[in-house]
Amino acid sequence: MENLTLVEIAAQTTIVGMSVVFVALFFLYVYIETFRRIFSDEPRSAKKSAPKTVTSVTKPTSPEHDAAVPAEPETESSDDEMIAVAAAVAVALVKSQHAAAAAAAAANSGPSAWRSAGRLAALARRSSRPLRTN
Repeated sequence: MENLTLVEIAAQTTIVGMSVVFVALFFLYVYIETFRRIFSDEPRSAKKSAPKTVTSVTKPTSPEHDAAVPAEPETESSDDEMIAVAAAVAVALVKSQHAAAAAAAAANSGPSAWRSAGRLAALARRSSRPLRTN
């Protein structure tokens, strides 16, 4: 084998390691795409078409505008996306409120039975007296 310097060995190790990672990522991508296509709900013959754009005309904002200014094009799915975003925000809000209420209830519940039993056992070991339970 050749006499390689430490820098050359490090460079080779780095190149081989990065190559292995990228090859593994490529195979993972192919695997995921294959299963996505197999288990997809849309028919195989359906071609993806671009969403139809709807343009609307707005009224002039100032008197010096003679013509109407076209608004930004809206896609038909923007309402569905807004509904999905609103639903996600509502779920996140409810979950955070529920988590806060659960944390507050746990903080106000006092010492648990397990914690009390552990303290009594530790005290009994220290004092070598028999454990008194009620």
